Amino acid sequence: MSINEYDRILKENIEPILLPFAQKLLGLTGAKYTTIKDDLHTTIERKPDFLKKVKEIGESQSYILQIEFQSIDEKDMVYRMLEYKSLLLRKYKSDVRQFVLYIGKNKHKRMTNHLVSQGLTFEYEIIDIHEFDYEYFLKSEIPEEVILSILCNFKNTSPEKVIHKILNKLDELLKGQNRFGKYMKQLEVLSKLRDLQEETIKQTTNMPIVYDLETDIRFIQGMNKGEAKGEAKGEARGEARGKEKTLNDNIKQLLLSNLLTVAQIAETLKVPIAKVENIKKSL
Repeated sequence: MSINEYDRILKENIEPILLPFAQKLLGLTGAKYTTIKDDLHTTIERKPDFLKKVKEIGESQSYILQIEFQSIDEKDMVYRMLEYKSLLLRKYKSDVRQFVLYIGKNKHKRMTNHLVSQGLTFEYEIIDIHEFDYEYFLKSEIPEEVILSILCNFKNTSPEKVIHKILNKLDELLKGQNRFGKYMKQLEVLSKLRDLQEETIKQTTNMPIVYDLETDIRFIQGMNKGEAKGEAKGEARGEARGKEKTLNDNIKQLLLSNLLTVAQIAETLKVPIAKVENIKKSL
């Protein structure tokens, strides 16, 4: 997987947890959020990871909240944030609060949160998730917050035990719900940032499925459709090819449903992970 492809997948999976993160760590629970256009078209185009207009309870004025997630300890980050701020100030003419959520493998050493130049003083806030005890998020009743535990400080707890605790908490919160697979996918992606993806996949694969695939409407529809096509193909081109087509259709159906991770699909249908990954690439 290329760096650009991984960054894209990481971005897709972390965006949904940025709002709960803001509410949890910045104390913005109850604030009113307004979606604003996040493309900043100038001679240099920038698109922030998270951009909202926020009006806190009891306050008359709103402000722009920007959060960037950063997995690389980038020394020029301060210049990028300064560029964002100047563009946002020019466009919205409102106060701007900026945060960088650093989720890299090691504590940041190169990034700085301030810049002093002739006639200019600039500052933003860096939040290093390494500094948080994993139990801070594990105690949450919100799944998006629970999976952030994988990025935090494990203290003296083994990674295997932390992953086990996270999965148990998600199972407790989501038992019987089809959203479980979505959070497994997000956890799998985030775990790679800590070199724990292999262990995460191992534990998720060994978990009992938290809902019954055989009674899932979308799965049944996909199975029936796949079986019908498979039987028709089997009669015309041979039973083996018909069964293979049915199997491939079922894999596609589960991939498109976003109910299970690649590893869980492979385990459920008793096929190699590589086969599921190859079909996923073709979608």
